[in-house]
Amino acid sequence: MTGPTSEQLDALLADLHTQIDESSAGVRVTTEWKQIKGVVEEHAARRDAIVADADELDSAVRTLEAQRDMLALTRDEVAEQERIVERERQRRGSEDRQITEIVKKWLPTYSILAVASVVTGPFLGLPFGPFGLVAVLPAALGYLEMRRRMQLMDGRSWVVLNDEVREIEARVRLYHIISAVGAGIGLVWFLALLLTGNVA
Repeated sequence: MTGPTSEQLDALLADLHTQIDESSAGVRVTTEWKQIKGVVEEHAARRDAIVADADELDSAVRTLEAQRDMLALTRDEVAEQERIVERERQRRGSEDRQITEIVKKWLPTYSILAVASVVTGPFLGLPFGPFGLVAVLPAALGYLEMRRRMQLMDGRSWVVLNDEVREIEARVRLYHIISAVGAGIGLVWFLALLLTGNVA
């Protein structure tokens, strides 16, 4: 039975050099890849001395075969980790989109309630006096529901949907201001009537 040959050693070294050079960025940062690269470079540098000794040649071939298997295992592990990361990224992206949709669905209603709060105060206050206080209700309803939905966005980091989230937040701030104005009109109207003695 013949042992390993110098041709086997050269073929292993060439194959490992190719695999090392073609490794992905994720594989290159692993400790295993760096160790394998060091072992291969050491054997390549000692190639002539190794082939001159049959026992050392046999040991070198076995070592390099083990390094090849380890590199394949490392590639598989890194690929699985990358698949897990990608699945998590997709899951997070889907969850982010669901949250933004929940918030966006309330924006049209909130805008109507915010405007209604501004209009209701004078509209009801002029003919019905104290009933102008009703203007506070749509503003309060819109604000509380929007606040509940916006809490879903608290503490989250936004990358893919960052621009969309900024646009949503800008619209929400605008509607908050309109709601505050509407509620303020209702309260001021009621307090004015109260102070002038026009509230029974």
